[in-house]
Amino acid sequence: MFLILPLSFILMIMLFANVQERYIDTYLKAIVIWCGLLFFQVELLSVFSMLNKQTVLGYWLVVCILLALMLKRKKDNAYKLRDIMGKICREIQQNKFFSAIVCMIILLAIATVPYNWDSMTYHVARIAHWAQNESIAHYATHNPRQVSTPGLHEFICLDIYLLSGNRDIFLNLVQGFSFLTNAWIIYEIARKLGVCSKYSKVGVLFFISMPIAFGEALTTQNDNLGAVFFLAFVYYILDFWRIEQRIEDNKATYGKCCTMGAIVGFGFLTKPTVSMGMLILAIVLLAICIRRKDSAKIIFKLILAVVPIIAIIIVPELIRNVITFGAILPSGTGARQLVGTLEPRYLLVNTLKNFAFNLPTIYIPHSNSFLECALCLFADVVGVDINAPSIAEDGRMFFLWGAGEFGHDTAVSSSVLWFSIFCLIWCVYRGKKTEAFKRMYTYVAFGLFILFCMFVRWEPFVARYMLPYLAFLCPMISVWIEDMSCNAKHEGVKNFTLPISCWLGATGLVFLFFYHGEIAKEQDFARAGGYFVNRWEIESDYMKAEEVIENAGYRNIGLIMHMDAYEYPIQYMLKNNVDRIEHIMVNNETAIYEDMTFIPDCILITSDMGENLEVHEEDYERVQQGEYLNVYEKVK
Repeated sequence: MFLILPLSFILMIMLFANVQERYIDTYLKAIVIWCGLLFFQVELLSVFSMLNKQTVLGYWLVVCILLALMLKRKKDNAYKLRDIMGKICREIQQNKFFSAIVCMIILLAIATVPYNWDSMTYHVARIAHWAQNESIAHYATHNPRQVSTPGLHEFICLDIYLLSGNRDIFLNLVQGFSFLTNAWIIYEIARKLGVCSKYSKVGVLFFISMPIAFGEALTTQNDNLGAVFFLAFVYYILDFWRIEQRIEDNKATYGKCCTMGAIVGFGFLTKPTVSMGMLILAIVLLAICIRRKDSAKIIFKLILAVVPIIAIIIVPELIRNVITFGAILPSGTGARQLVGTLEPRYLLVNTLKNFAFNLPTIYIPHSNSFLECALCLFADVVGVDINAPSIAEDGRMFFLWGAGEFGHDTAVSSSVLWFSIFCLIWCVYRGKKTEAFKRMYTYVAFGLFILFCMFVRWEPFVARYMLPYLAFLCPMISVWIEDMSCNAKHEGVKNFTLPISCWLGATGLVFLFFYHGEIAKEQDFARAGGYFVNRWEIESDYMKAEEVIENAGYRNIGLIMHMDAYEYPIQYMLKNNVDRIEHIMVNNETAIYEDMTFIPDCILITSDMGENLEVHEEDYERVQQGEYLNVYEKVK
């Protein structure tokens, strides 16, 4: 049943395919409309608490039938199918290396059991709650991130989860295919910048060998999907950036702008941090429009067309947050990620902290330690507390990960940043000898990354937020690698720039496949055990709790779990043996949704609350004590 989702997407691509249009345009259009259909389905069925396997399957069956009927009425559908398949076959034949990477990523994504902290605590945990509740409405939880974080990625995963029989085996594919989509968009952006095919693939190689992007391709986090919408926005907005080409009042312009509006909405609904970049790129476009004296009337009409589309997509989520938290973005998912001060010295130090995150390199031993010392010394000189909570998450002590860090939250992507620095220097050196459009892209891409480093509060896991902005730099690398290889005066630079770039990318990929392949091998497809690959110490408590519950035949389970607790493994381990799993004794804003009539047969608690406790006027006693998980049963 899960296959009906990719089938609907394939039918959509076939329907929209146009021989006069690049395949990437058809592909991006299909992504936007497919996401729109899924968004409508999830929101509508949630209103009636009917979000279950039967209704979801029925919805997508209707979509597929309608698409097939529409496709049948197209006179050139047979030609388009042959054209598409022929194009795919030719591309595979001409790009064997990248085709092999695609296959390996898909296989590795399926082989890897979700295991990262975010997934176990809220990304996949919320999916299990939605499936149980048959709605994405807010619910009582000890981890507010489960309801406050924008969830388009999880909406997609929810349909996959339901149509896979409440299994998570295919959930990583959302990030995996997003990773591959980003690689394609980067190639097409480079082509749009005037780079030839060979050098456009260099930017793709830098991206797919970027540790943070590769690592997240094998998780149920959402940064690769957020990057899809960000890069798609970049791809479209480039058409309006050319200084000599004014915006025209025609159907094509409105269609492109409306597509960009939907992309902005879905980007926000996936990862709000990408919206900041989209806003800045839109401001750049406005400045260009003013400079070339575009019609204010046309611009105003386009804005009126785009704003409602964005609103329709984001308003339902914002309303839920306002009702629950009294804010459109709670502090844990909004303001907390941004710096808490505008004092210039603190902003400068925060910028350097974030920028230095990806500077450690394996080619300079202990480079992270040297950079740490240098930044701490600089902060002292300018009179800034480098660990001030306004520029450090929860006042955490500043440190830099080592160059060989490949984790999905902490990966250091040094090659992309170092090459971007070299390319920026080369761009400045070449000056007006190069095309203005390429220079503008370079300055905007690098400048946007600096602004990100300035205004996003440093934390040890800031790498995942950087992913879209690092990806934005990859086409810039293609531009200047090509320019160096063709125009450098020194023969060494001209002859060795491309081979060195390819060698760095290829060796990086080998390390990444080895690192993440070892994790998948260690998990050995074992769902329950694989969840704990990063926290083996808690596994035994969870297994003992499962055994107690199954032996006693408990059907209704209460949860009292702190925000760092792995909730999803419990949901997966018990899903076939219990009727309901609910959070109880909630003491945050989501407590308004707690069902006070729910009487659990037993309670799982991640902290020590003594031997006895009272919940909903019922007495419970501890029957299983563990360091990380305790089991309490109702006194009979």
